[in-house]
Amino acid sequence: MEEDDLIGDFDALARQFGYPDATGIRAREKRIIMERLRRMARVDQKQFQASIMHALVYAQQRVERGLAAQRRHEQRSQAKKLAKKIECDVLASLSKPVSRTAGRAEHLMVLANLPADRFFRTPEWRRTRWEALHLYGRRCCSCGAVPEDEARLTATHIVSRLVAPAKAFDLSNLRILCVDCHVGRRALGAPHHA
Repeated sequence: MEEDDLIGDFDALARQFGYPDATGIRAREKRIIMERLRRMARVDQKQFQASIMHALVYAQQRVERGLAAQRRHEQRSQAKKLAKKIECDVLASLSKPVSRTAGRAEHLMVLANLPADRFFRTPEWRRTRWEALHLYGRRCCSCGAVPEDEARLTATHIVSRLVAPAKAFDLSNLRILCVDCHVGRRALGAPHHA
């Protein structure tokens, strides 16, 4: 019963000092504030009133910060959902079968402009990479390393797919490099052809 009295006292003080919307403050916080205020009431009446005002303002600010944080969280959540929906729609449109040659070319252009983490996981790229490895042989065109030497080989673009998206799946625009040569050439900014 004493707990209800503390909460009732808090609400009465909040109304008295012009904070009628203090209902957003949790009961536990109201109880803690009132216990502190009762302890301070023994000291000085002016200090007591100033403490009440300070406690009410602080409690109200906490409520406002909590509401603002909740709104930001909801906005971020909605933005993530929208981004996920757009991504799903794009991927769904990309996965539709293409029957016409012009449609196929358009489809490959869209794929070529995907971010690297998505582009290099597409079935079209994996198929093109496999064809390049078989066409040019499983040997680095720069240093001659082969898988038997424990070299990891990769197909790389001579002209970047970002510069020439139309050549992203063109076998004549691909060369086979070991990972070391590929990383080294990218670090130096050198062209991929020897």
